[in-house]
Amino acid sequence: MRHKERRVRLRPLTRGEARILRRFAEDLGVDPAAVAARPAALEVPGGGYSDVFDLPGWALGAAEALGARGLPVYSSGFYVGMLAGGRLKPSLPLAWRLSRLCPLKPICHVIDSEGERFFLYGKPVLAGHIIQAAQGLGVVVNEKGEALGWGVVKAKRGEPLLAPLADLGWYLRRGG
Repeated sequence: MRHKERRVRLRPLTRGEARILRRFAEDLGVDPAAVAARPAALEVPGGGYSDVFDLPGWALGAAEALGARGLPVYSSGFYVGMLAGGRLKPSLPLAWRLSRLCPLKPICHVIDSEGERFFLYGKPVLAGHIIQAAQGLGVVVNEKGEALGWGVVKAKRGEPLLAPLADLGWYLRRGG
């Protein structure tokens, strides 16, 4: 008996995955289309997660055609993040995409240059370096509006503290 080969495949989101993506956008206070207008999941058999991409209009059909010919598809379109455990772990490119909305929506944590240094080293940013804070999860930007990653504001001894969840410095620290 021949062992069935497991293949990575790009597919439309399930209803549950679409609901997670929509809830993520709503929690940030943005239109789901700002996160992903044409989302698709890249499913890795046995991986326990799916990567989410925002595809150009032609991409899903092209990926299906490649898959039908036995050619694997590992990436397509704009990387939104990873779906695992009923949650979306947003990508750094998505932080860049959404940072353009900072002047219009309260989705961003703005930090000064000293806070930027802490954040990019993966360290919490103290209240004195937070210029503006969003509620909960948000895109972290510097004073120039450049996206630095994702963070969440928490209270520590009554003072706000910005805890990094994903930051650009990770690439330097861990070789990502």
